[in-house]
Amino acid sequence: MHQAHDIEQAYDLAARDYAARFFGELERKPLDRLLLTRFAERVANASRVADLGCGCGHTTRFLAEHGVEDLVGVDYSRGMVTVARERSPHVEFVHGNMLALDMPDASLGAILAMYAIVHFDDSEIASAFREFRRVLAPHAEVLLSFHTGEGEVRLTEFLGHETPLTFYYLDVDRVLEIAAQAEFDAAETVIRYPYPDVEFPSRRAYVTLKRR
Repeated sequence: MHQAHDIEQAYDLAARDYAARFFGELERKPLDRLLLTRFAERVANASRVADLGCGCGHTTRFLAEHGVEDLVGVDYSRGMVTVARERSPHVEFVHGNMLALDMPDASLGAILAMYAIVHFDDSEIASAFREFRRVLAPHAEVLLSFHTGEGEVRLTEFLGHETPLTFYYLDVDRVLEIAAQAEFDAAETVIRYPYPDVEFPSRRAYVTLKRR
């Protein structure tokens, strides 16, 4: 992971500020709530569901509140995991690397990965999808989201903390191509424009993949 140190440092430093700003954001994002509710309904009876790159745990908690019982949130930042556990003590959260998950083969019934790949280049996205495929049961699904477009944003400050961090805009067709190479089929793709005065002004993609 080429940004491993930057990712860990940035989110450890900003964990509490991040949670204060984003934990309640789904209340202002109706499409996100709809897509997450549909996802929860589809996977509620699946074997273990993992929310990868769960951050402060707001999406993990949303799934738990919508019927997903066998659930774990995973994040690379120990600071974020600590905050997630504090805010949702009834939900399981663990530290982990989505490029090398401490999970057996075919042990998951579904994966949620909301903005979990926004710090990855193409080769790391490919590695992530291969790891997703390894831990997912056959025909299980992934719901992921990311900022669409081209290029990158290089920060020297993140939520008031001086620390470098790079975000990537991702081309939807390229992400789907990489997913296909990892033996996933695209089941649904939704693009939306940003909610004014709610979030960073970028277009977002929500992609549902099915493991072959």
